[in-house]
Amino acid sequence: MSDDVGDGTRILTDEECLELLDRPGVGVLALCGVAAPILRPVNFARDGDHVVVRTGEGRILAAAQGQEPASFVLSAVDGFEHTGQSVVVTGSLSERLPPDSAASLPLRPWVRSPKHHVVALTMDEVSGREIEPMRGAS
Repeated sequence: MSDDVGDGTRILTDEECLELLDRPGVGVLALCGVAAPILRPVNFARDGDHVVVRTGEGRILAAAQGQEPASFVLSAVDGFEHTGQSVVVTGSLSERLPPDSAASLPLRPWVRSPKHHVVALTMDEVSGREIEPMRGAS
């Protein structure tokens, strides 16, 4: 089976998805909302089969304490070359206790507000796509 979708995109292998998730950066955590999904940009780290984030009091922590389903999206885009990669992780959130269990991860808050809680998203489903460079385009 070819991983070429035929529209200029290619399905990423599981290994390629994990490689992207191992790079430091910022992704978007999508939580269930009433009128629409709730989207929060977060810095993250992959810890085995979990995507881990630090958070303070609020909607992300409440979702983790309720073990709610959620998704995480990581995108890397080259606007000049019109290429990019995207990985989507779907699973369930939980709070990691004690929070210092994530001390060895490369996960530091980027904002000044307190982020004393650690939340983990299971990686129940992982998929990714790559927009490949256009050939022969001028």
